[in-house]
Amino acid sequence: MYSDATNNFTAAGGDGFDMFSVENIEFDSGELLSTILINALQSGQDIPDVEGRIQVK
Repeated sequence: MYSDATNNFTAAGGDGFDMFSVENIEFDSGELLSTILINALQSGQDIPDVEGRIQVK
């Protein structure tokens, strides 16, 4: 069993990801991904490293 977090487009089956059907979605905050990102950036919290892929310069 796996848990996944994704955007609305993919969760709705975009790009053929039909395995994310409505009956498999356990939680939908209803928030836009853009709003979540803006709030996170405005919070001033450090961006965590993710396997070395993100570099803050």
